[in-house]
Amino acid sequence: MYNSRSKLYTYRFSTRAVADPLHRNYCCAVPRGEALDLHKLAELTSIFEGKHDYQNFANRLQHKRRMSKKGEEFSTVRHVRSVELVSEAPEEYAIHVLLDGALQRMVRNMVGGLWAVARGDMSEAELRRALDGPLYAKGRSPIRAAPAHGLTLEWVYYDDF
Repeated sequence: MYNSRSKLYTYRFSTRAVADPLHRNYCCAVPRGEALDLHKLAELTSIFEGKHDYQNFANRLQHKRRMSKKGEEFSTVRHVRSVELVSEAPEEYAIHVLLDGALQRMVRNMVGGLWAVARGDMSEAELRRALDGPLYAKGRSPIRAAPAHGLTLEWVYYDDF
């Protein structure tokens, strides 16, 4: 996948009062009592589009920097082509993220940040500061990753296909 042009990730979640047990492995149930403002969430998705430094949305950066090829600088700058929220069924949603390459836990942290703003736990300004600002000290980031079981790598695009 190192020679891929871009990748499409999808994060599925449900706001139903009772989660569908058949979807538990690939759809995250938003915990009861956590009301998400889906209109705000849909509006915010566009802030991730374009080239940004995603250092505050990644995990294990020091390890990656040590493991990068000799003489090659490890970059946390990534190009996100599009992010959109779509309704797949009543009270079931998906966030599609098309990007050139992702850092470890980057997409889950993006979704977690969107959820935090949509719940009112974080302001839009704080999310923008995390995206464009300096690296947070370890353990100081206000962003928490969304659970893993909602994330799927849907498609990998290559130049030849």
